[in-house]
Parts: sequence; structure tokens; C-alpha cells
Amino acid sequence: MSISLNAMALELNYWGGVPGRVDYELAVLRAALEESQSSDVVQVNLVKRSLGSLRGRQEVARGELVNVYASGYRVDELVSGGQLIALPVPVLNGLLGYRQLLIKRDNFDNYKRITTLAQLQQLTIGQGSGWLDVQVYEFNQVPVDDSGRYGVLLGMLARGRFDALALAIIEAEPVLAGSGFSQALVVLPNLVVYYPQPLIFYVSGNAPQLAKKLQAGMALLQSSGKLEELFQQHFASTLARLRKGTHKVIVLEHPQSELTLGLDKPLFMPSNTE
Repeated sequence: MSISLNAMALELNYWGGVPGRVDYELAVLRAALEESQSSDVVQVNLVKRSLGSLRGRQEVARGELVNVYASGYRVDELVSGGQLIALPVPVLNGLLGYRQLLIKRDNFDNYKRITTLAQLQQLTIGQGSGWLDVQVYEFNQVPVDDSGRYGVLLGMLARGRFDALALAIIEAEPVLAGSGFSQALVVLPNLVVYYPQPLIFYVSGNAPQLAKKLQAGMALLQSSGKLEELFQQHFASTLARLRKGTHKVIVLEHPQSELTLGLDKPLFMPSNTE
């Protein structure tokens, strides 16, 4: 994608590919580049690589294979040291924090009765190694198994390594549908676990010009309302399901309130919630 005919060329190599949200993330990045009104030419490339959370962040910081990605908001040594530049604009309005449970189909009748935190605490939740979610579950005394990488979690669940795999509501069904495990596993439809999980973009510290463009563009998208328009366009059906559903919502507390970016409480709740 190019946004101009002159000046120097830049490459935005996006590490992504998560079903359910990658199209939206790319649309936001392209819109931010257009809003920045720079004369630079930017080529946007999607890089699908199974790198794991820690290695992926390190690769983005290095900026050679990939130089931009989206993840939950954190301030670690890569951010504080300037190797990663965080753009703290929540691009999903907290939607990443609405989690559905994938479970073994054989357990459906038992788990469909879960409605309280106390009941959730009887399960072991599977998460990827290095995921920010782990500290949230642990803080709320929910047992976690984070011994696997993203690509093997469904297989681990099918083998009974843990009781449930919690994925974002926009990811759970697409991930399961494309996994080959749809006969053994099922998404629990009547329960949503919510916790503050703002999704933001990170840019390699070795790509300061690209970071500056995206930072300016994201600010303009947010202030103009165009970011909200994109969000509504991509997730209208999910938002309707969250607002009109009959599911139970269990809200977990985040251990670091300074990282929630105002998303402590869910924005989208069933209309029958008291």
C-alpha cells in the first residue's frame, strides 16, 4: 500500500494473523497511515510466523523480520528501554478482554452450569506462555496452565492437559473452526469471562519514523471518530451478541490498574444484566 508518490520508502511488516481480528488490525494500520498525511511511501506486509510471545516481541524490537504487532498493554524492559514503542490507544474498546471458554465436548453438560467466580476457580485455564492474561487469572485465584505456545493449545486441551482454553470472543469460534479439533472441542456459549485487556500497537524502536507516522495517525483516527467507525463496521455482530445475549459475565480484576487504560468495567453487557 502506498500513500504518496515521493519521499523515502518504508516497510511495515506486521506480525499477526490471529483469526477474528487480523483484518481489523490491518485496516486500522492502513487508516492510520492515511491519516498521518506524510509524504513517505509505506508498504504494508502481513507476516504469519509462529514465534511465541517473548520471541515475537524480541523480533519486533529488532525490526528486521517484523516491526509492528498488536498485543495487550504492558510496560516491560523492551518498552522502558525504547526497543519497543507502545502506542497506547486501545484499538478494540476492550473486546480482547471478553473471553469465551473452549472445552472438551464431553464436559459440556457440567461446565454449562458455571455462572460464578467460585465455580470458575475450580477449573484450570489454559493460556500461552508469556501471555499477559496469566497474571489476571492468578490474581483472581483461577488456576492456570501456561506451559504451551499458541499453536499447540487446542491440542493440549483435547488431551486433557487443562480444563478450558480462554480465547477472546472474536477469536474463539474462528480458531476452533480452522483447527481440526471441532469434533472434540466446543465453545461454551453461555459464559463470558471479562477482564481489562486493552489491545495496542507496538512498533520497533529501530523504526522511529514509522512509529511517528503511526502515532500521529492513531491520534487522528481516535479524535475524528474514524477508529470507532472501523470498530463498529468489523465487529457489529459480536457487539450485538454481547448486548442481547443471555450469557453470564464473570468480571475479573486486573492486578495493575495503571495498565487498564480505562477499561476496568466491560462496555458491552447483556441487556438483561441487572
